[in-house]
Amino acid sequence: MENTRQNGSSATGVKSLVLRQARRLDSNHFEALFIGLLFTYTLLLIYTALGYGSQPRLFPLLVGGPLLGLIILRLDLLLTNHIQLGSSGVFQDMTDGLMDDEPNPIDPMTKYRREAEIILWLVTALVLVWAIGFQIALVVFVFLFVYSHERDLIRALGSTLIAYGIVYLLFVQLLSVNLYEPALLPESIMNTLP
Repeated sequence: MENTRQNGSSATGVKSLVLRQARRLDSNHFEALFIGLLFTYTLLLIYTALGYGSQPRLFPLLVGGPLLGLIILRLDLLLTNHIQLGSSGVFQDMTDGLMDDEPNPIDPMTKYRREAEIILWLVTALVLVWAIGFQIALVVFVFLFVYSHERDLIRALGSTLIAYGIVYLLFVQLLSVNLYEPALLPESIMNTLP
């Protein structure tokens, strides 16, 4: 009986120790840990891909190289605080409940509205790809998404051109991938696209 009581109190002691340590960390530490693990995983994938033949290693290197560069940039920004970026919010919920006894102040209706908006954007993207094909849908979707959130025409056009350029160069030119053809557009219109 006493042995059970001691194990119960030691488990409570470990739990309180973990909670005290977690309170000292903010969401940037959790994000830095996650990004560090993602860095290690990506580095191992690139190292493994180097052992493949020239054709099979092309795609992992084309995706893994830029991803590794972005991960390094994000780690640098997180750890050095050269530039103050807004938190992505992914890791924010991990520490919210630890810092105080009050529940998260986000209104449930606001949360449901945000989730509905995300679902609507995803459905819009799928319908666009099905109806007008991947290349045109990418242009329309990126422009609408960026413009609706930023309200800046120049940024929306720039983001659209960059996204289309990357997808076209990577998938159409380098990898010779046939992107999804539209269900509703006539073939005569599709023949005019690059």
